[in-house]
Amino acid sequence: MTNRTALFAVLLTAVISLSIHGCAKDDHKAEGTAGEHGEAAGVDEHTKQMVEQHEAMMGIQEDWTKARGGIEGGDAQAVLKSAEAMSEKSAAIEGFMLHKGADNREEFVKKATEFRSMIKDFNDYARNKDVKSLREMAPKIDAACNGCHQSFR
Repeated sequence: MTNRTALFAVLLTAVISLSIHGCAKDDHKAEGTAGEHGEAAGVDEHTKQMVEQHEAMMGIQEDWTKARGGIEGGDAQAVLKSAEAMSEKSAAIEGFMLHKGADNREEFVKKATEFRSMIKDFNDYARNKDVKSLREMAPKIDAACNGCHQSFR
């Protein structure tokens, strides 16, 4: 089973569960979705937004894996291509809905902004073919991803 197939199965299960058990529209207001349009609209919008951000995060992970391979293989062009894709896919990350820790959105936005700054630096290092800095930056990006996921996913 691919990651996308597994994600689809999880999301489908969540949608069915929400449909069966209901979902308070105030929950969606807290997360910044369209809960005020009624329960069904809130669930649909919530699910749509979660699918979109999961696709973005899976894309970032795929690009990060390619970038790491480029670093290990000394292929700065592959790293740059992946880093640019990561920048594009992470552009809206500060607005993501949170799985947990929604009451600490300020900290999430701070971490997301720091992550995007790291990716910008990573892009600069790739453009300059600065393999040493790319290698030094890689564990910092790993730590940023893991720390944010631990707190908010």
